[in-house]
Formats: sequence, C-alpha cells, structure tokens
Amino acid sequence: QVLDAHAGLGAVSADTREAYREWERICRSRQEHESGAMQRNAEREQLAWQLEELDRLAPLPGEWERLQPEHGRLAHAASLIEGVRGAIDALSESEGAALAAVSGVISRLRPLIEYDGSLRETFALLEAGEMQLRESAYALRHYADRVELDPERLREVEQRLEAMHNAARKFRCRPEELPERHGALQRRQHELEASSDLEGLTRQEQAARSRYDRLAAELSNGRNTAALILAGDVNEAMRELAMSGGRFQVGLRSLLPDGSAAGNEEVEFLVSTNPGVEPRALAKVASGGELSRISLAIQVITSKAASVPVLIFDEVDAGIGGA
Repeated sequence: QVLDAHAGLGAVSADTREAYREWERICRSRQEHESGAMQRNAEREQLAWQLEELDRLAPLPGEWERLQPEHGRLAHAASLIEGVRGAIDALSESEGAALAAVSGVISRLRPLIEYDGSLRETFALLEAGEMQLRESAYALRHYADRVELDPERLREVEQRLEAMHNAARKFRCRPEELPERHGALQRRQHELEASSDLEGLTRQEQAARSRYDRLAAELSNGRNTAALILAGDVNEAMRELAMSGGRFQVGLRSLLPDGSAAGNEEVEFLVSTNPGVEPRALAKVASGGELSRISLAIQVITSKAASVPVLIFDEVDAGIGGA
C-alpha cells in the first residue's frame, strides 16, 4: 500500500484486486458446476416450486406493515364510528357540550378582566383551550366522514394476511420478510441458470483472467519503477539521519504464475545497516534506534503521496543517541 500510494498506483491496485476477486468467483462457479451437477439440479427443482408459490402470492415490500393497521381499522370500524360520534357530540353537538360550556365561561370572564388584570392569564388559557377543542371537533368530523364499514374489504385484507402468514410459516421467516425471501430465491435461480452453462463459464473465466493479467502487469511495471525511486529517496533521507552506511531496498518477490489480489508480487522493505551486508527484511535486521530512524525516513518520503502538510511525531527520538 505504501509503495503503490507513493507511485500513484492506487487506482490500478484497486482494479487489480477487483479483477482477481472476480476471476476467483467465476473460477469457483466453474468448479462447482463440474463437481455439483446433481446437487444443483435438486436445488433447481426445489427453487422452482418455491418460486411458483411466491410468484402467485407476489408479496410487496412493506405490504405486511401496511395491511396490519388497515385490518385494525376495518375490524373495529363500528367501534371507531360509535366512539368518534360520541366524542363529537360531547364536544360540540349535544346539550351541555364542552365547547359551549367553555365559551360560556369565557364570555363571563371577559368583562371581569377590566376589574382585575390577574385573571388575564387564566382567560388566555381558556381561549387557547377553546381553540384546541374546536380544532379537535373539526378533526373528528373529518375522520368520521372518512371511516366507514367495509366488510368486503375486511375479508380481502384478512385473506391476504392469512395467505402471507401461511407462506411465512412454510418458508420459516417473518411475514414482512417474504418480499426479501422472494428476491433472494429469484437471484439464486438466476445464478444456477448462469452456472449451468459450462462453456459460457469457461469463457468468462478466461476473460476475467486476461483482465487480471493485464492489470497486474501494468501494476508490476509501475512498482518496478517506483521501487527504485522510493529506495533512492529513503536512502537519501537515511543519510540525513546519520545512517550513511545503511542501505534501503524495496524487494519485489514474484507470485507468478497465479498471482494474488495484491498483484503478481509481494512487496517487502529490505535494509542493510552496515556496508557490504546484503539487505534483509527490515523487521529482522534493524535495532530499535535504527528502526525508528528508517521508519521516520519512510514516513516523511511517502507522506508526499498523501499530500500531508504536517507530520507530528511523539518521542520519535526514543532509542536514538548521539548526533
């Protein structure tokens, strides 16, 4: 990641990783096709009757959640109508209705405010209450105009809820999950149909491998060039950190012929802290102080690729003595 970022190869590296995973996926599908034909046919038959039943039911996303409150309203429509009508009567239409009573109180208090201003706050509360009662009565009338007895629609909703409940029990899921289960079965059927074409899978596998090889080769070329540049920059920084005898090198170990999601090579940082000594893995060679200085050099050089304006190190001099 450090090398690729420093070389500006982030996009190519991401494309290579995606191409490798796609090639792996198609390769697994082809292998499964060759080894599991009988099992796949049995699964296809099971999917066929499951989808036939769910296709007939045709559950819609959010349908169960919409039907539940509708069923509650339809099943209790008579109680709703009776209760709302009674509330409207008590508020505004019966003898001694609440609105008329509150209006009467307001009328009696209005002239008294002139004699005692302390009644003004109570009077304001009563006026606000009267307004809220009027709005409540209006809302209840509007509701009463809309709610109605509809036994036919009630039967439809109950039959639909029962059908969805039975299907959910059969497919061992919650009723609200039926649309998702339906979609998952359809996708699996398409996968099985696509994987049944061995020649087509082989062609897809070859095309995916060719795409990966092309991207991995481009990535390798960029890394080979960037490895030399990064090594030169880090070596120069190491000299500034009193390690003039040390040598830093970027090792590219080939992973051919198969490669990996990271490309055709494994990247390793190698270092030699003494002249004439062959570079070895950074973690195995450098001492604490040397590792601190080499890490500092790498951080400073590679930070340019990320356009970092300021680096803050806490006790970066730990383990470093002398100059």
